[in-house]
Amino acid sequence: MDEKIKKEFIQMLKDARGTDNEWAVIMAMVDLLEGDDEFERLAELHKGKSEYRQFLTEHEAKKAVEGFINYDGSRGAKWPMPAMVWETIERLGGRKAEEGKYNCWAMFAVLNMIHSDYGGAIMTAVQGDAYVKMCYMLAVAWLCDRDERNDVRRHFGLE
Repeated sequence: MDEKIKKEFIQMLKDARGTDNEWAVIMAMVDLLEGDDEFERLAELHKGKSEYRQFLTEHEAKKAVEGFINYDGSRGAKWPMPAMVWETIERLGGRKAEEGKYNCWAMFAVLNMIHSDYGGAIMTAVQGDAYVKMCYMLAVAWLCDRDERNDVRRHFGLE
């Protein structure tokens, strides 16, 4: 969205706050913004953050993962096709998302992070599906840490 238009929208909202036509101004802005990619991403982010403690959009997760330098020197995602790793996780009894806790894109990013950072050590103990399951279990532990020290958005520099 153009910076000038964005500033005008913000000013319109401030001016309308507390007036009789506040709701009409907001609805007119929503109508104007519908279909705008930036607005759609913002709406997705707002919705996701209200539904999950750990939330990333698809765009954010893929951007975070593409920058990984893995334990073996390779770069990017171990599992670049999310549907395939989610299918494996579900076949092994896991869940790609857990209501209120984490969404599938937070899982995707953290799962790949676990591989990137700890894959070499994990592979000394397990291989194949057991490797995927171990990475998954560690990702769930990271995402659902009871101390709530881990925040996926902060960790990946998004807040």
